[in-house]
Amino acid sequence: MQTQGRVHIFFDFLVAADPEQRKKAEEFIKNVDPRIVCTQYNKNSPRGFDVALVVDLLVGAREDAYDHAIIVSADAGLAPAIQFIRNRLRKQVSVVARLEELGLLSV
Repeated sequence: MQTQGRVHIFFDFLVAADPEQRKKAEEFIKNVDPRIVCTQYNKNSPRGFDVALVVDLLVGAREDAYDHAIIVSADAGLAPAIQFIRNRLRKQVSVVARLEELGLLSV
């Protein structure tokens, strides 16, 4: 499967903070398409992590750094930012979450 345009992946804290999980996710993503950029965070605490993710999403969309954002998270607090990026900034945004988390986020 090849993606279209520039794609950035944004991991939530649960994936980003676990080196083994993150490595598995990044290896899978690189096998899908090596052009995909995985956003890096230097935070060791969940405090403020969601805010950093939203800022990166918004700034990246505004500065035309990506055409498609893929968010690996089920954090319902991200929904307003996702809707803004889709509707106002006209970027494609996909959300990936574990099946048991999908009911928590409706975007």
